[in-house]
Amino acid sequence: MSKKLIIVAAVAILVIGGGTAAALKFGIFGSGAVKAAQSAVPKVAYVEVREMTLRLADSGSEHYIKLDPVLAVRAKEADSMEDKIPIVRDRIVTVVTARSSSELSSPVGERKLKEDLVSTLHKDFQDTLVDIYFSDYLVE
Repeated sequence: MSKKLIIVAAVAILVIGGGTAAALKFGIFGSGAVKAAQSAVPKVAYVEVREMTLRLADSGSEHYIKLDPVLAVRAKEADSMEDKIPIVRDRIVTVVTARSSSELSSPVGERKLKEDLVSTLHKDFQDTLVDIYFSDYLVE
């Protein structure tokens, strides 16, 4: 009886181990999750908005910000965004010029500005806009 039990256990281990090895080799485990994650990430294109120098809302002294925004947009809609750059620039001017230099001169202020710009631009461009980046950012 104990020999039969050992043989059955050994066969079971070989079958399970072989099946697991084959599944790993052929990518059966996790492939659905990997493919789902890959398809969930949109392909993006980068649209340059051009450098902007704007006066900030400081009272008592003049402060400026120089930034060079770059939009990350869905790749299939990148060409149509080129025609909408004047709208994007207008929204950026509206949001940025309402801020003071003290608000924008810290990393937290820069991150908050990005969040507010994405939120504002999503109203006009819904799912086209993925994110916004600054290739240049200087507060004086």
